[in-house]
Amino acid sequence: MKRIVLFFICAAMALAQTTINGGRVIIGSLDASGAATTKPVKSGTSLPGTCAVGEFYNKTDDVAGVTLYACTATNTWTRAAYSQGASAPGTCTLGQVFFDTDASAGQNLFGCTATDTWTQLGSGADGVGYDEVLDEAGGLTKRAKLNFTGAGVSCADNSGATRTDCTIPALEATTMRQVYDLSMPTCNSTASVVGYGVWSLATAEGAAVACSGGVTAFGPNFVFADAAAGKRIHTQVILPANWSSADAVSAVIFYGSNYKATCQVKFFVETACVAGGENRTFSYNTAASQVGTAGNDVLLYSMTVASIPMTNCAANEALRLQVHRADSEDADDTLDAVDARIFAIQLRYKVTVD
Repeated sequence: MKRIVLFFICAAMALAQTTINGGRVIIGSLDASGAATTKPVKSGTSLPGTCAVGEFYNKTDDVAGVTLYACTATNTWTRAAYSQGASAPGTCTLGQVFFDTDASAGQNLFGCTATDTWTQLGSGADGVGYDEVLDEAGGLTKRAKLNFTGAGVSCADNSGATRTDCTIPALEATTMRQVYDLSMPTCNSTASVVGYGVWSLATAEGAAVACSGGVTAFGPNFVFADAAAGKRIHTQVILPANWSSADAVSAVIFYGSNYKATCQVKFFVETACVAGGENRTFSYNTAASQVGTAGNDVLLYSMTVASIPMTNCAANEALRLQVHRADSEDADDTLDAVDARIFAIQLRYKVTVD
């Protein structure tokens, strides 16, 4: 009977919880896989003042998921998940992770990608930076870096909105030169005049038209005789919508003669403008003129009549343009009693382009 009672007492002691006072060294294996619960490390809200390498401590008042500390050196506790602080340590080994508490939200996490080299881990869904980059609402291939280039482009971090703001300046209006080639007369295969291009010939002082190039076989041309009243041609064009009256207008004239002595010829260019709704009666502005060399009967010469007055002219107005030779009494025109011929005229002006 005594043996049966002793057996039950020993069995009850084996099933009861046991408190261990003092140290225990386990040489074999400890299998707790079937335990209802396990608490393998010490817990609390304050790290112990001393520790030996290999100890662990569960600091329960830390952020969930990063409460485990390891004793990595005598009396030195190190967070087992990752380190954190106001600045990354000066040294690191590959694979370490650091949380910078002073960095902008979403840009706090750094990884050690090489010895003593911390690299910021991006906030995008794939961990490499911007989650989505669009060009006019169209998606672009996602990269680790986004680079903006070009004069005047500037980018800055907007931590409050957790984004990068880039400013691209608006295009400034620029001024560029445009040309308008004023077509010349045309002739048919029998050397008969078919048309005068964009030009008209004044009834009394109008220039003549030559179908064979009087100087060479260059082509149809206007013939300006040396006359008491300078021979002339005229046309109308529309000034461009982006032309400004502050922009200078010039004309390039390609000309020649049949004379073989060195002389000079003088041409004038005059303008007048009429806007829609205005009276068609007009008067020309002061003429601009230019003197050019003439005399070699096989050469094509050119001159530029610059700074043509454009008083009372504006964009979208009809421009009356008249070209004429100096009269026979003008001392600057020494191509006496000899025809001058114009083969091409080009109008040049500046326009503003947005």
